[in-house]
Amino acid sequence: MFRLLIVDDEEYITDGLYEVISGLDEPDLDVCKAYSASEALDWLGRTRIDIVLTDIRMPDIDGLELFERIKANWPRCRTIFLTGYPEFGYVYQAIQSPGVSYLLKTEGYDKLIAKITDTVRELEEGLRITDLQQRSLELEQELKSHLHGDYLRDLLAGKIPFANLAFDFEEMSLQLDSDKPILMTVCQIMEVDSESLHAARKESLSAVHYLTNSFLSEQVRSVCVTDRRGNLVWFIQPMRTDEDSPVLELSETSRIVQGTLELVQKACMESLELSVAFAINESLRSWEEVVECYERLQQLLWLRIGDGVSMIVKDHLEWGEADSRPSNQERTPIQKAELLMGYLEFGRKPQFEALLEECEQELLAEDADGLQALESYYAITLALLSHINRWRPANIKVEFGRLIRFDDHVSRSEAMAYVKETARTLFLDRHTEERRRAQDIIERVQVYIEEHLSGDLSLVRLSELVHFNPAYLSRLFKQECGVNLSTYIEEIRLRKAKDLLGRGEEKIHEVGALVGYETAHSFTRFFKKAIGVTPQEFRKALSNK
Repeated sequence: MFRLLIVDDEEYITDGLYEVISGLDEPDLDVCKAYSASEALDWLGRTRIDIVLTDIRMPDIDGLELFERIKANWPRCRTIFLTGYPEFGYVYQAIQSPGVSYLLKTEGYDKLIAKITDTVRELEEGLRITDLQQRSLELEQELKSHLHGDYLRDLLAGKIPFANLAFDFEEMSLQLDSDKPILMTVCQIMEVDSESLHAARKESLSAVHYLTNSFLSEQVRSVCVTDRRGNLVWFIQPMRTDEDSPVLELSETSRIVQGTLELVQKACMESLELSVAFAINESLRSWEEVVECYERLQQLLWLRIGDGVSMIVKDHLEWGEADSRPSNQERTPIQKAELLMGYLEFGRKPQFEALLEECEQELLAEDADGLQALESYYAITLALLSHINRWRPANIKVEFGRLIRFDDHVSRSEAMAYVKETARTLFLDRHTEERRRAQDIIERVQVYIEEHLSGDLSLVRLSELVHFNPAYLSRLFKQECGVNLSTYIEEIRLRKAKDLLGRGEEKIHEVGALVGYETAHSFTRFFKKAIGVTPQEFRKALSNK
């Protein structure tokens, strides 16, 4: 999803542009508006903006100064200036910069729509990478990952003394500062084909790794590692700069990274046909908090809302398959149980069932060694019990004695049948909980909309309310309610407006303000477009009944 911000100090111009652009056939374009450059800076401080359509001459901060601020925070953002003929010389220097263009105010809506459509296509093309770029840079990234991977995995497991960090970082040339706080994000690749080979899985991880780094490297330093669950973990800090260079404030780092990850998700889908989910801190943490923070982010990914596709969940307060690991056939029972635990933890049912089926075939084979079969069985049940003990699913009724006592079953096949039944119950409970959490989130958003019709109901504001990225909230709402969030808001506004007009207690412009329209003209235009008559005509028709 791309986000376009309209900036003009003339309200009627801003509202008119908003109505026209919102009506475009661009489902992945979220349109916002600001009535001053100061308000635009507030938007830029809250979320990523991809296109800014701005007037040049504004009373508080002019368009050129706004452009410099945009460039500092969101270097990939495109800026379109709206100018008059006398202002061309004034804007000439700015339009020499990449990603900047202008339109004359006299050119009309057709030219404006064409420019916006072209800009969206340019942004989409910019998210695609060539196969050659991808292969060469993936190799470089893979070498770096191997160099630091074991160390960072030990760090995440709490095996590295924090007193050693400064020395270790210098010795290993890790581009991070041990005396400064960090931001962490964990990435999970969604919808992985259960038949995918290890090499294909590894290739996907490498591609997402490279793509994400290419976006993050513009404004932050980051080091990435693949954890034991097969998820990608980034350690992030602001850039090091000299004293005369601007530096990204620590407090801004999380906001900048969150916005960038939305672009990463879209790029992964466009270039790699992969959907990825992220969990991220909302504030920077000390190195002493790394282990706790990592576990918390994993938990947030596990406790996902809906299907988790393209989700970025914020913390507001696979298990690794490196080259040195054996293949499925060579893994020990304990290693296979660890994989099963990881698949169960992250809801990867096809992978879990495929590996469990493999374990069952080995355990039931005629030539299976009795002690080895016993080890395999208890390793599997230990994975299930560990999951139950960690997450304590409320609606699960498991006969633990029957699960853990192998000899209580009349046969190995009966024992494995109960194991499979228990696993199916756990996955079903997880799915039910995901739906319940999704419904709770949607209900919270709906209640907020009804209680704040006159306030800010932008997708950005609603996503802040539930600590999600805007694109994921939009998708989740459509998935759960069967209607776009913007359409739902318009329906609620229309229903409320009809009710207020029917009472006859407020003036037309007061009704408009109560349902979120700052000018009577905008309200009238919205109302007539929705039902075919103006608010005045609607009220008159009611009074004549």
